[in-house]
Amino acid sequence: MEEKKSSNTIRVDKKQLLYGLVVLALMLVSFLAGEAVKGHGNKNTASLYSNGFGGGYGSGMRNNANRAFGAVTSVSSSSISVNDLRTGNTKTFNVTSSTQVLNNGATSDISSITVGSNVVVSGDSSNNAIRIMVNPAAPTQAPTN
Repeated sequence: MEEKKSSNTIRVDKKQLLYGLVVLALMLVSFLAGEAVKGHGNKNTASLYSNGFGGGYGSGMRNNANRAFGAVTSVSSSSISVNDLRTGNTKTFNVTSSTQVLNNGATSDISSITVGSNVVVSGDSSNNAIRIMVNPAAPTQAPTN
């Protein structure tokens, strides 16, 4: 009986191999570019919105955690409490002489705010209200994203 040697060679089409390598190289370059770009964003986005609400509803809200929007649960000349629609928790801010109050877009004062009013409050790191917007042109429900 004759012993037959088997050949374990695999035939590869050079064109297919070249396409596969090109695709693999593009995937690697895309991944590395994404990783490089990820670390170069603005690391101080909260400061862009510290004096107001930035780009309008939503954009500033995500960049500064010390904000609340919802119905007023209590208000006095020295503080305001809001049932925050985003969290469901009541958040209290100190009202100071530098707190800006806007009612339907017009300058107002804290005495124009009543319990149940819809507001957006932006506060600083000491829980002082920087700006209170009464009846803002924004949804009355929390964002879903």
